[in-house]
Amino acid sequence: EKKSKKIWFTSFIAVAAICVLLLSIRMSPTIAFAMGKVPGLEILVQLIHNNKGIQDSLNAGYSEKIGATLEQQGISITIDEVIADESGMVIAYQINSEQNLNKYEYFHIEMLQNNELIEAGYSYSKPMGEGEVIHQISNTIDVVATETTMDYTNSNFTVRFTFNDLQIDVPFELKDEIQPGQVHVINEQLEIDGQ
Repeated sequence: EKKSKKIWFTSFIAVAAICVLLLSIRMSPTIAFAMGKVPGLEILVQLIHNNKGIQDSLNAGYSEKIGATLEQQGISITIDEVIADESGMVIAYQINSEQNLNKYEYFHIEMLQNNELIEAGYSYSKPMGEGEVIHQISNTIDVVATETTMDYTNSNFTVRFTFNDLQIDVPFELKDEIQPGQVHVINEQLEIDGQ
């Protein structure tokens, strides 16, 4: 009976640890990046961490291939693809560097249009762990319009990457027409605990 309880308790701890790990990969880009470097876990991390909506948009061809590259002081940045709609953009980018990118304590991204800062909400991560040597980063930037819709009257944009005191501006142009959004009226109710 003691052996059975010990096995049950050990199994419970193992399952709890796995659940915490999976949740951490889903919620934290830094943990996802670190776990993605462990051999055999890359596929698991991709399944859990990647945003399925973004991946579906890319697979369905809603993205526009950009391929804009700029190199400065040994750091090369490429804007690969952009998914754009009235609410904002998702920008896929790559950073390649001869030097360790982890040496930069300050990492910031913002966007410009007509050389003016776009007032928007930005969501991105700095997937760098302490003490690691990193020469390449592939990630996305979510740009959400703070106004009602994103302004595409001028399709020339610039993504500004700041590493400590080094600033790299990568210009790109959107050539595809921005499709208007669709509103789907759901009008369904859900009852929880009689509420």
